[in-house]
This record gives sequence, C-alpha cells and structure tokens, in this order.
Amino acid sequence: MEKMITIDIGLGTQDILIGSEPNENSTKFVLPSPTQIIKKRVENTSGDLLVKGHTMGGGPLSGAIANHAENNEVIMTKKSARTISDDLSEVEEDGIKVINENPSKLEGYQELFLSDLISFPHIMSLLNKNDIDCPQTVGVAVQDHGVAPKGMSDRKYRFQYFKKAIREGEGLMDLVFEEKTGRFSRIDSCFDFLNNNGLNSYLMDSKIASIFGCLGENNRLIVDAGNGHFLAATCEGRRLIGLFEHHSSQLTESKIKKYLRKLVDGSIKDEEVFEDGGHGAYVQGSLETDEIIVTGPKRNLMPNDLDFKLAHPIGDVMMAGAIGLFNGINYLNQS
Repeated sequence: MEKMITIDIGLGTQDILIGSEPNENSTKFVLPSPTQIIKKRVENTSGDLLVKGHTMGGGPLSGAIANHAENNEVIMTKKSARTISDDLSEVEEDGIKVINENPSKLEGYQELFLSDLISFPHIMSLLNKNDIDCPQTVGVAVQDHGVAPKGMSDRKYRFQYFKKAIREGEGLMDLVFEEKTGRFSRIDSCFDFLNNNGLNSYLMDSKIASIFGCLGENNRLIVDAGNGHFLAATCEGRRLIGLFEHHSSQLTESKIKKYLRKLVDGSIKDEEVFEDGGHGAYVQGSLETDEIIVTGPKRNLMPNDLDFKLAHPIGDVMMAGAIGLFNGINYLNQS
C-alpha cells in the first residue's frame, strides 16, 4: 500500500496518522484543531486586524473574530470571510469589512492567515526532524456544509449530496474527492493549499471518514457522535444503505433510540429529522445489522442499554477518522 499522511480535522483536535499499512505502532499523534489554534491567536492579538488566507472551519474562531471587531477594525478577504459565513453580507453585519484578495500590507494592522492546514508545515518539519519520510499523498477530512443556493438551508444542501451519492452513485466511494468540488468551499480550500504545495491530495467530509474507519465485512450500524453533529449509517460491508444526521446537542436518549431503530428498519423520513432541527435522512431499505459500532467525542450520548462497541481502530479511539481516510483512499484506488 502507498505511504500517506491522513489528517482528520475536528472542532477540538486534528488527528494525524502516517504509514503505508497502519497498525498500533504507526506514527500518529493528536494536536489542537486549527480552529482552536487560530482562535487563541485572535484572542491574543491587540489592535486592528487584517485577515487573509483560506476558508476554514469557523465555530469558536468565528466568534472570536466577531468579538474582536466590537472594539477594533477588522478587515477580511472574501475567502477568509467565508469562514464566518458564505453570505458575506452577514459578515459585514458583524462590523467586519470584506475586501478582495491579495491586499497590500496595511499600516497599523496585525495580519492573520487562515487555513485548516495551518499546522501542516510544522507537521512535515516534525517528521523530517525525526527522520520520518514525508509522504507525498495526503488525505484530509473536514466537515463542510457547502455553499447553499440563496434561500436554501445549508443543512439541506449538505445532506442533499449524501443522499445523491447513496441513491445514484457508488455510495461511499462517491464521497472521496480527488479534485475540487465547486460545492464545498472548505474542502476546495484544502485542495488549493495542498495542490499549491505539489502534493497528491484527497479530501473527505469528516463524518464520512469516521464511517470508513468503522467498516467491517459484516452488516453494521455505525454511529459517529461528534461535538457538533451526530451521524449514524447502516452499512452492508462497504455498501452504504442509509444514514441520518442531527445535532448532538439536540438529541436525547429516547430520540437516539427512535432514530436508530427507524434507520435500521428503513422507515426513517428525511423531513422528520429536518423538522426536528437535524440535517436529514435517507435510506434505501432495512438492514439486519450484526453489531453497533460507536465513535466520536460525544459517544457518552449513546443509551447504555443498547448493545454497542466502541471503535478503536489500530488500538486508538482517536484514529477512526484518520484510518477512515486511509481506507477510503485505498478503496478508491483499488476500484
């Protein structure tokens, strides 16, 4: 198998794996997420701010930039501003000025560069300093809602692509990207960064990467309980049968049981999940599952009376997404 580095970028951490045949002895480590790293930089910056770079994960970073704009001038390029919102008028409502790309240096402004791959040069330097060959193939997973058309919910737009892949394409294989999508701005920004550095790059949504990291030869109900999103999928080996996605903070034990039961028996409806505040659901039919596999930092949300196993690929609960990237890229190249 080809040696590669895979990076699963979440809200709190970025989980990194290097190898050609990953196992418990593979080089792997966990760092704070780019969102957390750059949020701290904003909070430690005084005075006016010029923000450049790429579209990346927002969340707490978006809040930190908006807070900074309350007492200081903040200017953002269009690409970086989409970190806060794809609707740039909403960014300007926070008191932030949005300008075209490649501005000249502004006198008196601190500069801040945004990228989901802000740590990548340091990671490669760390590998070099420890005599570890730096792979030329890179897989990255980020969560991306996509740039929804005017008037369409970004929740619906994100899930719309998942449904299309299950219904019309190759299922999971259609969710491994080899080139820019024109649909997902965060994923496309990662492609820009990696391609500009001459690397062989693959991108996935972080939720789909977690599913890849939990697949087996048998029929499985796979749950990724993330800090923000809760996604469950029924999988017949590598074939994706159905899935639903909701927000972890809005789910109770009774709701989780209800949605998982309906996903397995094939009766779950897209609108019932969306109207409950979630993203949606799509299922091709029922699937008698052999086991339930659970991953994600909010796995304690799972009802204890459900008979489930915690995912620990290569002996590490943090590596489901990183090993899923590795598996997905290899499956794609073998197909």
